[in-house]
Amino acid sequence: MAASGHSNTACLGILHPLEPAYSCCVITQLADLYAFSGYQIILVACLIAGLVRGFAGFGTSMILMPVIAAVYSPQTAVVLVFLIDATAAIPVVIPELRRVEWKSLLPGFVGFLAVLPLGLAVLKFGDPVALRWALAALIILSVAVLWSGWRYHGPRSRAVDAAVGGVAGFTGGACGLPGPPAIVYWMAAQLKAATVRANTMVFLYLTDCALGAGLILAGILTMDGVIKGIGAMPFYLAGLLIGARGFGLASETGYRRIAFLIILVAAVTSLPLFDAVLR
Repeated sequence: MAASGHSNTACLGILHPLEPAYSCCVITQLADLYAFSGYQIILVACLIAGLVRGFAGFGTSMILMPVIAAVYSPQTAVVLVFLIDATAAIPVVIPELRRVEWKSLLPGFVGFLAVLPLGLAVLKFGDPVALRWALAALIILSVAVLWSGWRYHGPRSRAVDAAVGGVAGFTGGACGLPGPPAIVYWMAAQLKAATVRANTMVFLYLTDCALGAGLILAGILTMDGVIKGIGAMPFYLAGLLIGARGFGLASETGYRRIAFLIILVAAVTSLPLFDAVLR
């Protein structure tokens, strides 16, 4: 079954991007991907992740990373999440710029950039199964902390913002999850739902862009991953636009609980224990 997702990878290495046969090769690989049951699961996950991201402002990586990593690998998962989110999220992110609390976001992004290379090194050379267990553990821990209603009462200085961003840089590079540290930090603070949503959406978009550059420099971003991302983008974008229209239709507590439940289900069902189902 896995061969369906990779049957045309070889031709991608021998055809020049400008040759007419190249487009046929891409179309053929996309057709194979859409016929692959594992990729179909990813497409459904993309639609759901788009709904959650558009509605709650976060959740893309926490939903997609464990699912894609279970079907392919953690490296492929990071590439696909970057490609899907960095392109499709633009129409939703731009309106949020005016609501961002920049005084905490910018130091956090600087901290992210400083530690990102270390995380990417772990992703490139780490054991895939161990990374998947770490990924699931991080997601479940993050959901548990957020769902408990815990509030951060410590200082909110630029140094703390940068430290949180640094943790996000490591988790983003190693597991494709820059969101949890920042989300825990902002959602635990006494901020309005609209501000939390704006901060997380813009921060995650900026980290996506930085992560993409890092993936290219580290040699992890490949044409095979790009084609997988292209095939999934329409599904994510559809969910994103629908979810964005739904923001404000439910209470702050309601939308968070829905997001947490979906994220938790994605993390648990994508554990290596269930590989026989997803692969």
